[in-house]
Amino acid sequence: MTSLQNHRFRFNFHRRFAALLLAVAALAAGTPGFCGPIHEAARTGDLAKVQTLVKEHPNLVMSTDEKFGQTPLHVAAFNDHKDVAEFLLANKADVNAKAKNGSTPLHLAAAKGNKDIAELLLDNKADINALDNEGWSPMHSAVVWNQKEVQDFLASKGGTDLPAPKLPPPPPAPKAPKETGTDGGLTAYDDGTIVDAKTKLMWMNRDNGVALSWPDAKKYAADYRGAGFSDWRLPTLAELSGLYDKAKSHRTFCQSAVDDMGVSVDEIHVSEFMHATCTRMWTSEERSDKPGSATVFDFHSGKDLARPEAKDFVDNASRALLVRDVK
Repeated sequence: MTSLQNHRFRFNFHRRFAALLLAVAALAAGTPGFCGPIHEAARTGDLAKVQTLVKEHPNLVMSTDEKFGQTPLHVAAFNDHKDVAEFLLANKADVNAKAKNGSTPLHLAAAKGNKDIAELLLDNKADINALDNEGWSPMHSAVVWNQKEVQDFLASKGGTDLPAPKLPPPPPAPKAPKETGTDGGLTAYDDGTIVDAKTKLMWMNRDNGVALSWPDAKKYAADYRGAGFSDWRLPTLAELSGLYDKAKSHRTFCQSAVDDMGVSVDEIHVSEFMHATCTRMWTSEERSDKPGSATVFDFHSGKDLARPEAKDFVDNASRALLVRDVK
């Protein structure tokens, strides 16, 4: 299990799967999005109601909610209602049904630590190494969410830890990068970089692509070799805020970018040359006003925020956007 433990930190990038769990947790509390009575009954564990609904309308077993594309079995698996899950499976629910993001009921059971549900699903021929749209396996969700009992159980059944694939590395830097466009003082090049003529900074044109902790963000920067350079670093707060432009607006389609009411706030204000996968970026700075915290900059609000600098804290909406000084 040593390799799995190493993976836990090396690949503790929650990207889409962490966003899924937050969304499902909100739905489990009754947030609008589950559109059918059978989903609500599966959420609360109301077996009698599920049975009545299926008797009247058998096709409801495979109905999906409009927002996430989850079946009643997904909902029962997440909320640990084994009797409901057993009934649904006995009535031809697809044990390997995939939601819009590719997650199966086993992904949700593993992430939540519902070993009894995981056993039931595997007994009904669930694919133990099914991959979601980002390449994540049920085992990986158990590792990331520290569900040790489920992790050991899946491993004993042949489960493998398959982390989300890394973004393809940028192409090797050509001898003379070709200019692909300008936006004010920013010039984009075909080697995946953007140069700011005013600040003399070179940016990568995309973030790392997945959520990560502050220590992992710093390590990502130290290890990065994009465009043939090895001196990439996390930017300062001033450098990141300098990219913010209220006049510009585009969406990240990041499911983790939500306000306190669960409403999407994935719109960011930065040049379209910057391909951000979510709204917040880690800075290189600790917070003097809040010991034990580091600073992130939010391209939606234009404000800086404090987040714990601990390795085991992952801000689901925060990424690493790297910069280097042009020499």
